[in-house]
Amino acid sequence: MNYYKNFLKKLIEILKYHALNVKKLSEKHKNKKDRNYYDGLLLGYYEILSGMKNRLWSFGIPLKEVKFDIDPDRDLLGSTWKGYYKRFGTHDESAYKYFLPYFIEFVKEDALEAKNDLKTSKKSDEKLFHKGRLFAYYEALDTIKKQLIAFQIPLKEVKFDIDPDRDLLGKGKRRNK
Repeated sequence: MNYYKNFLKKLIEILKYHALNVKKLSEKHKNKKDRNYYDGLLLGYYEILSGMKNRLWSFGIPLKEVKFDIDPDRDLLGSTWKGYYKRFGTHDESAYKYFLPYFIEFVKEDALEAKNDLKTSKKSDEKLFHKGRLFAYYEALDTIKKQLIAFQIPLKEVKFDIDPDRDLLGKGKRRNK
């Protein structure tokens, strides 16, 4: 049984579920203030899922094999872009294991960038947008952490070295460095 592969399948299922629900909420909220938050949240999920899709592809992991059946451009943003690509060749089972630290680092870096964007934004509409975007990354990292624990994958093994509550939302005490 490949725990890493199963972990990725479950993570993709959860992220897709959240992203599609956020899209519905974004379409429902007509109030500009609420709309900015949900648009930011939606863009955050779009960035996460697009990045994941691209990185799965670059690691040679077939999207069908991990049930990555969402097209972020079409399904989240409504784009008519038809940039589908075909999968060729074979992949090594270890690709799943080595993909995770790479993906986690990508999400962590983008989450910290989103936090900084929120911190430096001036206008209230802009702040709400970045707050929504940051929260998407928070939810993704929190979900990744919970799923790693559920699958009994040591956090250190996949270089999960961020505390989403502390490092993104400012909850809890900061560690001394």
